[in-house]
Amino acid sequence: MPTSEKLTNIAPQGHLNDPADSAPLVYPGVRGKLKKAITTKDSELAAGTTVIIQPLNHNQANTAAKFIITPYKKNMANANSELPESQRDIIAGESYNVTLDHPQDILTFNNEHFLRNEEALFPNSDSPSLQEIKQCRIPDCFFLAAIQSIINHPNGKAFIRGMMRQNEDGTTTVRLYDPSTLKPEYVRVENSVIADGFGELSHHTALWVHILEKAYAARGKSDTDIVDASISSVYSDGGKKIIALKSLTGLNTKSYSTKKPTASPLQVEAFLGKENFSALTLIGLPDQAVLNYLNTIEKEKVNAICELFGIDMKDESAKEEALNQYIEIIKYCKSNPKQFNEACESRSVNSIAKENPVVATLLAGIFKRLSPFSGTYTKSQQDVYNAINESLAQGKLVTAGTPKKLPGKTPGIVSNHAYTVLGTVEKELQVKDENGEINTIKTYFIKVRNPWGEKDGLARKARVALVGGVGRAYEQHREDLTVRTIDVNEPTFLVELNDFCHYFSDYDITDSADRLFLRDARMEACKERIDAFTKNLDIQFTSSDAELINANQTYQLLIKDLLEVEFMELTRFDTKTMEDVFEIFAKKYDMKTEKTSIEPLLNHDDNTTSQTTARLYLLKIKWLQSQDPIDKNALEDSLDKVQNHSSHSDLWQKLSDTKFKLNLVLSARENSEDNNLEYMRELANKLMHDFRKFDALIRLSAKANIEIIEAELEILISNYKNLEYRYQQLMKSQLLLKNFGYTTHDDKELKKIDTAIQQCDGLIQSIIEIKPHLKTLIVMCDEIRQEAVDLCKNKNITEEQKKEIVEATKEIFTDKFEKVGKKLSQGKSTAERQLGHKIFEADSIAKKIKHVFSQIGTFFKKASARFALFFHTKNEYEYKLPAMVKNTQPQLKLK
Repeated sequence: MPTSEKLTNIAPQGHLNDPADSAPLVYPGVRGKLKKAITTKDSELAAGTTVIIQPLNHNQANTAAKFIITPYKKNMANANSELPESQRDIIAGESYNVTLDHPQDILTFNNEHFLRNEEALFPNSDSPSLQEIKQCRIPDCFFLAAIQSIINHPNGKAFIRGMMRQNEDGTTTVRLYDPSTLKPEYVRVENSVIADGFGELSHHTALWVHILEKAYAARGKSDTDIVDASISSVYSDGGKKIIALKSLTGLNTKSYSTKKPTASPLQVEAFLGKENFSALTLIGLPDQAVLNYLNTIEKEKVNAICELFGIDMKDESAKEEALNQYIEIIKYCKSNPKQFNEACESRSVNSIAKENPVVATLLAGIFKRLSPFSGTYTKSQQDVYNAINESLAQGKLVTAGTPKKLPGKTPGIVSNHAYTVLGTVEKELQVKDENGEINTIKTYFIKVRNPWGEKDGLARKARVALVGGVGRAYEQHREDLTVRTIDVNEPTFLVELNDFCHYFSDYDITDSADRLFLRDARMEACKERIDAFTKNLDIQFTSSDAELINANQTYQLLIKDLLEVEFMELTRFDTKTMEDVFEIFAKKYDMKTEKTSIEPLLNHDDNTTSQTTARLYLLKIKWLQSQDPIDKNALEDSLDKVQNHSSHSDLWQKLSDTKFKLNLVLSARENSEDNNLEYMRELANKLMHDFRKFDALIRLSAKANIEIIEAELEILISNYKNLEYRYQQLMKSQLLLKNFGYTTHDDKELKKIDTAIQQCDGLIQSIIEIKPHLKTLIVMCDEIRQEAVDLCKNKNITEEQKKEIVEATKEIFTDKFEKVGKKLSQGKSTAERQLGHKIFEADSIAKKIKHVFSQIGTFFKKASARFALFFHTKNEYEYKLPAMVKNTQPQLKLK
């Protein structure tokens, strides 16, 4: 996991790309008063009336001001000391549309107002985060718990960033969902935070949370009821977690009770049935008769009674004992229902211990056995744990709520409140049994988070004074190993499974969010790679081929990544729709008919033509890719259409601009290819001229100066090496062009020059190998001439013999050189004979060189023919750009 220092703030303004440009701008109402009375269509609102004031045309200049006015009263009866936010609950009256010429004379906004906020929605790389959520005076725990459940998903942060977009005009567009139809709906609100005379109503530390609260209120829906669009009315008296989850995600959601669907044996009357309960508890009815009845009820109920006492139903004697004990409970419940119910709710038998010690002992044993950290869980409790555990593993979102009233003192848990379920935890714990022996038990916990968040300063002191901590913790005594619960100022905490099922009334589970959230996560990752690539791309004319190829390969991978992100848009279509669309494609209609036939199948959740067009051509790409052979022209055309209509057009444009830059560099590089080919042609001509000249020099009848031969060899080698280098550049160029998708030289044509180069290489290698021998021969000829001069001076040979020897050293590849040596070897003096032997030695080297020259001549004929075939045949070609960038890049033509 990368450290926070290495993380980047991916989308500080959000990245909502859905078709939301026409989202209505809504100004949620705020509380105020009427300075003067106003008359509505059917009544009069008196001066001093407390009202919610919602502007309707706040951003329209030179028009009369229009408002929705909603009178309200505080709902003092609903105030709950455990929930400070409930103090703001109201009772709203009927709403009225009014037009006011001078609203400042009639309306006062002193009670509430919105403070403009110019910060980024998501201020840092970890945003959105749970720590940024801090509920204060708005009673929207149900809504914040749903948001927290999204953040808890591995890809939830990306999804939240993907549902918002901060606009340049000081507003933010938000995508929500209709909780009934689950179709997207868009709303736009100003970037502002609601406050009153005591400060901001929420203590969230990032703008995005405030904006989501405001956008949810701007819809004017309290759960599914239509109300005025204000934070006061929408959130008053709380709301349903299930509605908030649907509205935020568009996912189907279900609610479940933490209690067993059938009544518990301790809910005696409901468990037995009202009529049976009344009949079985008639005065004087023998216990045996009740026992007989209990033995005849459903097996599931008998098992529940046995489970209550920790008895195995298969043990007949133990089962009978459990049923007899339950009869005592039935009788006490009938005679003292109030005390019995209070004991079961508080899990305390103090109120009945003196009155009925037998029942008190039975209940105490039940409460202890089923208490937290007892190591015992009922089947229904295990079912709750398993349902939550499996749901979270499947990428589902889970929230939980407490009832309106909690039994007894519950440290860290408040009534009528919503929490987010973050996970499940299993722990092994050591406890002491009744005999003082230490046992290790497995304990189950549900990990939750309170939307209040950690409280600081005055807010913390005020809340602790009213309701205790925002969370709970379990402390175990070091010696007796007993466990107690305490309040803590930590919003994320563990609740033992027994406590969870006892204190929490319900939990909500959505469908899996994995597929829905993955698109935003993949899109963000793709965007980050594209941004990094385009920002860091440093390609110049002087860049190496490897740098150009690497850049182009990265570009191709990013195109593929972005297209895969686009394909995720198709997950909204069911299999039947896909099959119907593919069947239409298979008929191969013209484009207009095809589009007309398919659009009605796609336009099922929005009316945006551009978005529908993008999906249509994404489907066509999918269909084309499944065909054999693939129609490449149709594929490229469809890709063009996707780019032009995609909601990610900014990313496509970045890639297109990058490709344009790459192709400009390539164009500048490859437009010099004409010069390279022309120069290669000139070098080939020079090389063939060199071969012919060299061939003439080394023919047996030629009179060639050996120094001239050596100089000609150097020219021939130099021209060849230059040609070889140019050829290598040509091959690199071909590789580069192919990587960029251009049409290049035909491989058969390139094979011709490749063969010629290889043959020349054999020729040149032979020449290079013979050069040292040629050097030796030149030195020996110099020595022979000097010795001839010395012999002539000493009168050992005549002047004519000297001239004959000197001339022979200039024709060392002819028979004349050998003949001169033979004459001298038969001379009278020792000096003559020694010189003759030296000429024989030189002649032997010359013969070896002549043999190599003969082979060189053969190589030359083959190589020159290849060069002639390649460079003197019409060899035109054209580089063609891939269609993907054809609209942004000029055609390159090289001949």
